[in-house]
Amino acid sequence: MTRWRWMAALGLLLIAGLPTLMPLDALLRSPVSWGVWQEAERISALLRNSVLLCLGSALLSAFGGLILGSLLFKTDMPGRRIAQGVLILTVFVPLPLVTTACQMGFRALLPIPSGGVWPLGLGPAILIHALLGLPWCAVVIGLGLLCVEPELEEDALLTLPPGQVFVRVTLRRAMPFIAFAGMLTALTAWNEMAVTDFVRLRTFAEEVYLQVQGGGSDEQARAAAAVMPFVLAVAVGVVTLISWWRNALPQRNWFTSPPRLFPLGRWRWPVAVVTYGFGLAILVPLLTGLLLRAGLRYATADQPGEPTWDGWLFLERYLRVWTGQIDLLLASGAMAAGTGLATALLALFTSWLSRDSVIFDRYLWFTAAVLWAIPGPLLAFGWLDLIQRLLEMPGNTLVRLLLYERPSPLPNIWICAIRFLPIALALLWPIVRLIPRELEESATLDGLGPLARFRRIVLPLTIWPVAWTALIVAVLTLGEISASKLTATPGFTPLAHHVFQQMHASADAELAALALVMLTLIAAGGGAILAAGSRLRRDAARLAA
Repeated sequence: MTRWRWMAALGLLLIAGLPTLMPLDALLRSPVSWGVWQEAERISALLRNSVLLCLGSALLSAFGGLILGSLLFKTDMPGRRIAQGVLILTVFVPLPLVTTACQMGFRALLPIPSGGVWPLGLGPAILIHALLGLPWCAVVIGLGLLCVEPELEEDALLTLPPGQVFVRVTLRRAMPFIAFAGMLTALTAWNEMAVTDFVRLRTFAEEVYLQVQGGGSDEQARAAAAVMPFVLAVAVGVVTLISWWRNALPQRNWFTSPPRLFPLGRWRWPVAVVTYGFGLAILVPLLTGLLLRAGLRYATADQPGEPTWDGWLFLERYLRVWTGQIDLLLASGAMAAGTGLATALLALFTSWLSRDSVIFDRYLWFTAAVLWAIPGPLLAFGWLDLIQRLLEMPGNTLVRLLLYERPSPLPNIWICAIRFLPIALALLWPIVRLIPRELEESATLDGLGPLARFRRIVLPLTIWPVAWTALIVAVLTLGEISASKLTATPGFTPLAHHVFQQMHASADAELAALALVMLTLIAAGGGAILAAGSRLRRDAARLAA
């Protein structure tokens, strides 16, 4: 399989490596760009905002995720199965939709005058990213708590009360998952500019986005020079956390044994009431803001007065989005589905190739760490530079038609696939390593080559995890803005880009109706994910048996 690993390594380099390396090439071609470091005060401000945003979002979401994940996944709290399903559904709400819901919620609940702006600055940015990361943290931490070996907890219970066992054994054993969950939120805040652009907070991602969008080549290179050292530092930290997390993953026998739950006793119902009340306190204002804005009838010259809510107008706007934006919805859905399937298959194949090769395994996860660490606008800058190089080569007609001039989803599929490849690897790598080696050894003795073994053994055994991962990446693709907004071809506007434009146009009523349509799509996609995910543990147990 050495030849296949070399081919896969070359493919990763061409697809994901070159866009990440092109900013370095731009710096080498423009040494004067390093003069940006003479602007120490501006870089310090960017660094301060970026670090505070990442740390604040990660700490807030990890703290809430630890409490929520512990109660829903590790205790006998009433209704936890239904709550787990709702929690998993909220994982797939994209960032533009969270930002829109927060905006509408602020306007509905706070005394903001008509035409006034909602809160700006670091605080709202942290709040939005924390809300976005809370479901991710709760799910990742909850699964990490379930991965703790029951025999360790049973042995500790012989000498310690349950509370101390949970703190001193369960939490300590799940620390890599807690750190991994916080890393996911921090990296989202580090990579994205959709929130910071809207709340007028300058971060490194925002700086690169503004320069790539409106600056010349010198300004773009200066922005890359300012952020590149910190990208390398973040990549080193990501590699360290990934190694820690991988070593904490459960062994094969974990999938065949039920986890141990901590009983809450007489506190079951009070804890459930407080937990569900907290969840409703977050969700209800956000949904209420969307519903109120989508049905508002504003005053006119013929009918002056305060805005009033009209149920028929709400229904009209909601249906108008479905009928008027059907082409946009279908195109975005098809693009997201294609991205999800391609990314899941690539992650599955490379994870399988990494099983018996330490070198390829390290190369794969180093690539994932770099892709996680590089901000979306900087990745888009590298991709655009790569496309520009291709356009300068002879015989560039096909590249120009598919990736540059004509309306095409291929740039969005390409950039979203490499952006979410690390997520797909984190989902599929633990499953692939459970495939019994005896099956592959027997197939090898029967004369099957690597591709035949992958098609006849690996893919059939992991079909549901692959479907689960493809749906997750597809839903994430629906909300991607930071990189794809800069690489989209003229005339092709995905759903998330349309939402972003409407947010800046202050079209509150239409934006709220569009956000509710997106919620409907997310609920449908999330339901499919839950249906596929219900078979995930059973398939993993079958592989581990």
